[in-house]
Amino acid sequence: MEITEIMLLSLALGMDCLVVSAGKGVLVRQFRIGAFLMAVSFGLFQAFMPCLTYFVGQSVARYVMPWRNIIACVLLIAIGSKTIADGRGAEPSISAGYGITEILLLSVATSIDALSAGVLLWGESNSRVVRAVAVIGLTSFMMSLFGTAIGTIAGKHISINANYVTGALLIALGVWQVI
Repeated sequence: MEITEIMLLSLALGMDCLVVSAGKGVLVRQFRIGAFLMAVSFGLFQAFMPCLTYFVGQSVARYVMPWRNIIACVLLIAIGSKTIADGRGAEPSISAGYGITEILLLSVATSIDALSAGVLLWGESNSRVVRAVAVIGLTSFMMSLFGTAIGTIAGKHISINANYVTGALLIALGVWQVI
């Protein structure tokens, strides 16, 4: 893979990270250390998934690939539904945080598509694989930080309960996985 292909792939894979981070930024309304940890987790998972497919190969891909969109859909809809339920009858949640379980579930949900990227790396040298996954991980990390910044700014101007906005974004992203 050439660097242009890697960059385009990285941007495509990072879009889920950007959307989820923006939704979380709207909910939290402050840029906290948790936002940085979520971005790190997103970047690591986005880099790890292609490596998993590349090194483990078709044995994993054969079982996971047919279900990847459904798995992502279920995780995102479940997290989105919980976010909406948490906001019912509550004031806009300024004190919402970044729980480790939520970060890990979101990391898995946003990175499942990256399993497919490992197939594109088959036949490449190890140095090219390292370069590709580094670019994928770094791009996802930066897009997550950018999404959180956008969401944080937007969250300060949203007068409705941000749990509804964030939950709706996560559910929409989940539905998008199966369309």
